[in-house]
Amino acid sequence: MSEGQDISNLESEKLEQAFKNLTETIKSEKKKLSEELSSQREEKKRLEGEIEAMKSLKQQWGNIIKLNVGGKKFSTSKSNLTKYVSKLSTMFSGKYDLVLDDDDYVFIDRDPKAFGHVLNFLRDGENWEPPIDFEMERRVRLEFDFFELPYKRKLNQVSNFETGTATLNSSSVRSKKHIVRSNITRK
Repeated sequence: MSEGQDISNLESEKLEQAFKNLTETIKSEKKKLSEELSSQREEKKRLEGEIEAMKSLKQQWGNIIKLNVGGKKFSTSKSNLTKYVSKLSTMFSGKYDLVLDDDDYVFIDRDPKAFGHVLNFLRDGENWEPPIDFEMERRVRLEFDFFELPYKRKLNQVSNFETGTATLNSSSVRSKKHIVRSNITRK
């Protein structure tokens, strides 16, 4: 063999080895990229699940609703207003146009002090305490009736609206010795 052929064979072997090394490096990098892609796909799937959970929560809790009730501003969630089948859930179902004031608050022409109790009932549910004051309780009951909400009296509070007599027993007032009886004459 000539010296030129030896150099050529040596270069050919070096090229073959370099090609094998390059092929192994490419295979190794391809495997790493494939694993990374798989990991990225899993992360994407996890994030999509998280997004869906957030959408579900947003739908459950709803948007913040700004209300102007009789001139007083309130804010609550759509989920609070639609918690019970009522006029409020109908109003905020998305099927009806709502009257907005100049500040884009939904306008409801009702008693604002009594409506505050309605919102507290919607927020607190069974833990809600009706007002002790007879007149305020009467106004709150009117709002519950208007909005078609369930008004459940506490067992410790008894009243008879037909005769205008209200009795609050001692557990609903601060002093156990206090029993308030109020007779109101209706015209």
